[in-house]
Amino acid sequence: MKFRAPVMVSMVLLAGLCNAAAAQDVDFREAFRNGRWRLETQGFAALHSRKTDREGDTFATFSVEYEMPVSSHFSVGLRGYPLFVYLPHRTSDDTLYGVAGGIAARYYFKEEAHRGWFAEGGGSVLWHSRYFRENGSRINFMLEGGLGYQFERDWHATFKFTHISNASMHHDNAGVNALGLGVGYTF
Repeated sequence: MKFRAPVMVSMVLLAGLCNAAAAQDVDFREAFRNGRWRLETQGFAALHSRKTDREGDTFATFSVEYEMPVSSHFSVGLRGYPLFVYLPHRTSDDTLYGVAGGIAARYYFKEEAHRGWFAEGGGSVLWHSRYFRENGSRINFMLEGGLGYQFERDWHATFKFTHISNASMHHDNAGVNALGLGVGYTF
């Protein structure tokens, strides 16, 4: 598998961020009160994924997240994707539409500010209208890892790697690996 390392890095980043946040002595009611909304639009270019040529495929998402600070460096969030649009490059394949929901964890390198550079990981359950080519499920999992910057004026940008697959719940499990850019606003 060509992109096994990035997939593993995404999963380890998400697990590490969630574990480090959980290890903190967190008052989740206080974290919820101090939370903020993050809106983000994202565009991705798919890569060659295992035996399936997905080069030329693109997809776009829009996410809504409620991010809660749980320590001086960490935050966790509940993330929803009310819009997921996948455009295969082959003319015989139809456009896929979907929705997703899951969690996100973020580590801010600058202490106390929750601004500046950050690393993030996320995992969501994705439902889509049609099947991905060579993937036998309309329910898949979307793992993300990224590096971003939260600007002082509440805008942010994130470079992301995303992996979508059904976690071998169906024997046809050709996943999607993609690189993308997210741009959003926090309030």
